[in-house]
Amino acid sequence: MDKGKKNSGPRILAIPFPSPGHTNPMMQLCKRLVSKGLKATMALTKYSAKTLKGSTDLVQIETLSDGEDEAGISDTDTLIDALTRFKKNGSESLAQLINKYQSLEDPIVCVIYDSLLPWVVEVPKKFGLVSVAFFTQQSAVNFIGYHFYHKLLSYPVVELPVSIPGLPLLELQDLPKYGMFPSHQEIVIEQFSTVKMADIAFVNTFYKLEEEVLGEMSKVCPMKTVGPTIPSFYLDNIIENDKDYGFSQPRDASECINWLNSKPSGSVVYVSLSTVAFSNPGANQIEELACGIKGSNYYFIWIVKAFEMEKLP
Repeated sequence: MDKGKKNSGPRILAIPFPSPGHTNPMMQLCKRLVSKGLKATMALTKYSAKTLKGSTDLVQIETLSDGEDEAGISDTDTLIDALTRFKKNGSESLAQLINKYQSLEDPIVCVIYDSLLPWVVEVPKKFGLVSVAFFTQQSAVNFIGYHFYHKLLSYPVVELPVSIPGLPLLELQDLPKYGMFPSHQEIVIEQFSTVKMADIAFVNTFYKLEEEVLGEMSKVCPMKTVGPTIPSFYLDNIIENDKDYGFSQPRDASECINWLNSKPSGSVVYVSLSTVAFSNPGANQIEELACGIKGSNYYFIWIVKAFEMEKLP
């Protein structure tokens, strides 16, 4: 894409779930849409906008309030508490943002939102805008969650193997481990509460990879595959010099890379609990994990959130 060329197409607004694992696929999708002639704005929570490093000239960044703009998800929060607060404050903040753009020469015509924020769809509907649910996970996981939400499959599962249209017979080890994190289970399943309100759903996969299950899911609501959402350099090079995956925590990685390069191949264990699935482990759990890592007798890199540092043994 010619960086000197200003797009004249319609503007879309993207609302990602506030964690890098969801923000980055949304950013890649936005860059793709811009390469097709559209304009794109991404709305991050104010805390995410302050703490995440990374940017692109192709996508404009705006902010939304989640009600905790200075601290984000604190160590006293449960994930449910944080997202309930985001829904309450974010709905009003999003409406204000849309209103701001509607008075400009390039108003928002479409809102693409992460499916894990099901409340978002109600806001663009009030403005008569097109709404698109964006599923960052593969279709197989999505469709299993759909069956749990609609009670087509009991949880916990009592009868095996599990039969779901478009998928092979599933044993217990094939199913998502929602039960390990009850709040995560509720969030993942609730994403289907409003999906039929969306005009279409985008899925971060490609058709030939999940052809059968996509065929079944398309009976629920219109769907379009848009994956894999990775930089253009690794796909088709349509976007010039596009190698950046998106946002990350602001830190100098050179020290870590140099340390890794000094170790033999296959000798380092990487440990990360992600930003969503395990948002607030207790001190005893941190200690058990530390003992396990130490007992492995491997070099290791352990990603620890700032508020968890005091729990380290």
